[in-house]
Amino acid sequence: MEWYLKAADQGHADAQFCIGLLYDNGQGVPQDYSQAMEWYLKAADQGHARSQSNIGLLYDNGQGVPQDYSRAMEWYLKAAEQGHANAQFYIGFLYDNGQGVPQDYSRAMEWYLKAADQGHARSQFSIGLLYDIGQGVPQDYSQAMEWYLKAADQGHARAQSNIGLLYDNGQGVPQDYSRAMEWYLKAAEQGHANAQFYIGFLYDNGQGVPQDYSRAMEWYLKAANQGHARSQFSIGLLYDIGQGVPQDYSQAMEWYLKAADQGHARAQSNIGLLYDNGQGVPQDYSRAMEWYLKAADQGHANAQFYIGFLYDNGQGVPQDYSRAMEWYLKAADQGHSRSQFSIGLLYDNGQGVPQDYSRAMEWYLKAADQGHANAQFYIGFLYDNGQGVPQDYSRAMEWYLKAADQGHSRSQFSIGLLYGNGRGVPQDYSRAMEWYLKAADQGHAIAQSNIGFLYENGQGVPQDYSRAMEWYLKAADQGHARAQSNIGFLYGNGQGVPQDYSGAMEWYLKAAEQGHANAQFCIGFLYGNGQGVPQDYSQAMEWYLKAADQGHARSQFSIGLLYDIGQGVPQDYSQAMEWYLKAADQGHARAQSNIGLLYDNGQGVPQDYSRAMEWYLKAAEQGHANAQFYIGFLYDNGQGVPQDYSRAMEWYLKAADQGHARSQFSIGLLYDIGQGVPQDYSQAMEWYLKAADQGHARAQSNIGLLYGNGQGVPQDYSRAMEWYLKAAEQGHANAQFYIGFLYDNGQGVPQDYSRAMEWYLKAADQGHARSQFSIGLLYDIGQGVPQDYSQAMEWYLKAADQGHARAQSNIGFLYGNGQGVPQDYSQAMEWYLKAADQGHARAQSNIGFLYGNGQGVPQDYSRAMEWYLKAAEQGHANAQFCIGFLYGNGQGVPQDYSQAMEWYLKAADQGHARSQFSIGLLYDIGQGVPQDYSQAMEWYLKAADQGHAIAQSNIGFLYENGQGVPQDYSRAMEWYLKAADQGHARSQSNIGFLYENGQGVPQDYSRAMEWYLKAADQGHARAQSNIGFLYGNGQGVPQDYSRAMEWYLKAAEQGHANAQSNIGLLYGNGHGVPQDYSQAMEWYLKAAEHGHADVQVSIGFLYENGQGVPQDYSRAMEWYLKAAEQGDADAQSNIGILYGNGHGVPQDYSRAMEWYLKAAEQGHATAQSNIGLLYGNGQGVPQDYSRAMEWYLKAAEQGHANAQFCIGLLYDKGQGVPQDYSQAMEWYLKAAGQGDAIAQINIGVLYSTGRGVPQDYLQAMEWYIKAANQGDVNAQLSIDSLQYKSQGIPQDYSRATEWILRIADQQGFNPLSSTKFTTQIIVRVHR
Repeated sequence: MEWYLKAADQGHADAQFCIGLLYDNGQGVPQDYSQAMEWYLKAADQGHARSQSNIGLLYDNGQGVPQDYSRAMEWYLKAAEQGHANAQFYIGFLYDNGQGVPQDYSRAMEWYLKAADQGHARSQFSIGLLYDIGQGVPQDYSQAMEWYLKAADQGHARAQSNIGLLYDNGQGVPQDYSRAMEWYLKAAEQGHANAQFYIGFLYDNGQGVPQDYSRAMEWYLKAANQGHARSQFSIGLLYDIGQGVPQDYSQAMEWYLKAADQGHARAQSNIGLLYDNGQGVPQDYSRAMEWYLKAADQGHANAQFYIGFLYDNGQGVPQDYSRAMEWYLKAADQGHSRSQFSIGLLYDNGQGVPQDYSRAMEWYLKAADQGHANAQFYIGFLYDNGQGVPQDYSRAMEWYLKAADQGHSRSQFSIGLLYGNGRGVPQDYSRAMEWYLKAADQGHAIAQSNIGFLYENGQGVPQDYSRAMEWYLKAADQGHARAQSNIGFLYGNGQGVPQDYSGAMEWYLKAAEQGHANAQFCIGFLYGNGQGVPQDYSQAMEWYLKAADQGHARSQFSIGLLYDIGQGVPQDYSQAMEWYLKAADQGHARAQSNIGLLYDNGQGVPQDYSRAMEWYLKAAEQGHANAQFYIGFLYDNGQGVPQDYSRAMEWYLKAADQGHARSQFSIGLLYDIGQGVPQDYSQAMEWYLKAADQGHARAQSNIGLLYGNGQGVPQDYSRAMEWYLKAAEQGHANAQFYIGFLYDNGQGVPQDYSRAMEWYLKAADQGHARSQFSIGLLYDIGQGVPQDYSQAMEWYLKAADQGHARAQSNIGFLYGNGQGVPQDYSQAMEWYLKAADQGHARAQSNIGFLYGNGQGVPQDYSRAMEWYLKAAEQGHANAQFCIGFLYGNGQGVPQDYSQAMEWYLKAADQGHARSQFSIGLLYDIGQGVPQDYSQAMEWYLKAADQGHAIAQSNIGFLYENGQGVPQDYSRAMEWYLKAADQGHARSQSNIGFLYENGQGVPQDYSRAMEWYLKAADQGHARAQSNIGFLYGNGQGVPQDYSRAMEWYLKAAEQGHANAQSNIGLLYGNGHGVPQDYSQAMEWYLKAAEHGHADVQVSIGFLYENGQGVPQDYSRAMEWYLKAAEQGDADAQSNIGILYGNGHGVPQDYSRAMEWYLKAAEQGHATAQSNIGLLYGNGQGVPQDYSRAMEWYLKAAEQGHANAQFCIGLLYDKGQGVPQDYSQAMEWYLKAAGQGDAIAQINIGVLYSTGRGVPQDYLQAMEWYIKAANQGDVNAQLSIDSLQYKSQGIPQDYSRATEWILRIADQQGFNPLSSTKFTTQIIVRVHR
């Protein structure tokens, strides 16, 4: 600058120009256009051409001066006149663009040529451009190429780019994308944005290079970064459609905005589309409209179309078909096919213009001529439906084919439809399938649905529900209502998928939300039937109404049906009739049939069988089987027509031929009961089977009944069960009852009361009286459920209210026994009378029972007999038994065992267990017949086989005692167990007794205790007493007198003599209670009232010993005699003792001997021993040691210690036998082993004296000590003597003194008075 200034100051023009240029470009100085202008003017004034040209450029661009194209032209001309090429170019540019001068391409060409001739590249390019676009010269791509090449050779980037474009488009040269790429690259290397864009475009479209969206994006970005709008748009488009980059509407929006800000119309239009669709931005039709308008103002046809579309659909603006038409027309005038089509559509639908199929056709044709597939489709559609043109399926097919060739799915579908319906072409499901598949592959929902339908119905393809489901799902995923409904149908019917009502409901709802009437109907149907949803008739009604409002006949019928049966709405036959009529007017046969049924039953209309017949006939003419059935039914019952089973059979057959189950059943029933045809169970079975195969429950039930009764088929409970189950699954109450009955009775299935209850409940819930009764019975007897009389009563009442006689009778029984209700014989009588009036034998018998017992009525055996006879005449076994009972007991009739036997036999012949038992009992005790245990056993067995517990127990008793059968404890046990298993207390007690005594089973006190407890828990006195005995003796349980007392008291309270006796014994011995002879006496006296011999002995013993009462041998004798008269051996023995001792009677050994002999004959050991003593002492009999020995031996064999001692003594003394100390020792040892002190002393004596054994003082001492420890004085003295005298043991005065003092304490004498003892055998005195 410094140097330029030095020269400029001297007027150097070039220096002045250079200073201006530095200011112009801000080089070395701040940019300053005013300063630049000053310096340019200095040089220009000297005629400097470049300065003149640059001054023109400053005016051209308004830099440093106000923009002024005229002043620019002036200055350009100054320079141009000097041949300045750049100025010549700019003059051409001003003419080219009409800036400062009128636009004039010819003048522009002149000036461009001037500069071009000087090799000015921009001018050469501009000339090429004028040729390229035909401005000022005819369009000439070859000339354009020549001039572009001139500029390109100088590196002019835009020229290079345009050469590429000519190759790209094949303009002036053969199209050559590779050459185009070469030239684009030349320009792009110079950063030419347009060239960079076109390179991206070639990669984008795979022209001249492999398609590569990523490379395209790279080149678009290069240009876009230079603000190139088309590139910015193209980047946005790649993001918009996800090519080369992940789809990203937000990024698309950003780039579209960059281009749109430069006025790029397509970008503006696409921004509108993003707002329109809510892609990358919230959906906003108003914003969409704003952007469409920006593009439309530039004449962008697509934007004009979308504006029309928004008006057409009222999106972001009020719906306005007229405004839509205006905008469609703007775009259509530019040949925009979618707009032309849309105009046709407005005419087609009469929107914004009067409906005019002809005008629609005109516009469709305009669009169709441009290959617009949708327009071609609608032209086909107009021909297909004869709208605006004569109907012509062939022409329709032609146009559909044009569109279909472009892959137009609706056209492909429509072609399929024409083949499917045989319109314009022969019907051909296979061809239909082909075309549907073409459309379906493009996601055409109806085509997909129709393919599903073809698979579902096997039309053109093999039937395949799974494939049908696949295709329906494709359509349904697009929201196709019919497909959604059909999927629901497949789920509902389990076709191609497992049956799933919930799944069906989901799909029906999808379709219903779109207003699909059939789906709405099906939802109603599911609610009505509780399939997949809880049954809800109100919901069903709502859905039926939605469909009915669309005229859906089945829904109208279904609404009528709900009113008809009062489900979800109050029952209203008039409303039912109204809705049935709506459906019937559409020819709905079932509605017509149901109208007939309303007339038939007089529901909502007066009953009129003739009108019913009229409506049935309407439906029957359509082949409606139900109507045909009802016509048959009218003939069957003679309603509205004369009764005619043959005509009934004719109509039933018509319906049956269509598989109408009720008709097939009715035909079976006519054969079953022989009406109109001969009775024929086989034919009945055939027809029942036809109906049953369709699930007709009553037919299935009747087949079960035929198998159950063996009618027409062999009796077979298992087959009966199979058929009952089929019917029961449909809720058929009678079948459910019979299944329960089979389980109840174990017929064809294992007996199972719980399963029986389940089935009875199913039927009972439907009001089935027999089932209600049977449930009551299970509760009554506690089978399958805990016994619950209240529940039994509830169920009996349900059945009784329906007149069920047996239920009425059982209610009477519950009142009679106070089970589940307070006992009330009057109520019982009322209920029995209800049942008896129906001839119910058991009730009649029970009325007899009430009279017999005076319960609820005065006791009256005669009235009882009357009622028993009523029941007995019907063969009622219990009544026959009761009559026998009355004769047996002489109640209301003279006592007559023969008559009793006759009536018992009548009942017994029916297997009446109590009667069989009673006959056995008569034989057992010999009443009315000779006593015969064998006969008794036979009858007991009959009753026992039926589980009669007392009979089983009595059989056990006969075996236990060997009456009528050989004695057999094991068999006795078997029978007792049978009775015990039924809770029979006596048998349980007897089992305990067998275990206690080891009879028929190993002795087992624990098991005995278990069985006694079972019986005792039922209050069985003998068992309670025996438990006390086990505790008292510590058998099977630890000895516990207190527990023994508890159990004896339980039994005693019931008057059990043995228990009372044992309580006395506990008091007498002070076991478990303080010893109290008075209490003992009280309890013995209670027991004695029963004549209990043991107790009488005990009372006698207390009197004999003065225990609890003053000693009184006479009273003792009285009580002993009572027992003795009963053969009690103890009593007989004790009487002998009283006579032997002269207690209460004069001493009399002979009388003593008599009583001893009575007892001895029963094996009484003490009596036998005492007889031996009398013989030994010669008391009451001559002395006879041999006879004494005989009797001692009898007692000794029973372990009697005194007898054993006495035998030892006889051997010791050689009395009646040779003296034998060894034998004496043996017998002494037997007695000593039982604790006999005298025997122990005598053993000590034998050891001390060495008789029969070696002398052994130590052994002698041991035996003396045994006896001494029992308090025997003789033994104590003997011990003292040995120690004092030091015989065989060390002398020990201290120990000797201890024994003397012990004796003194026992005897009360001065031990020092005598020290002389002799060793002698001790002889036992008579006792």
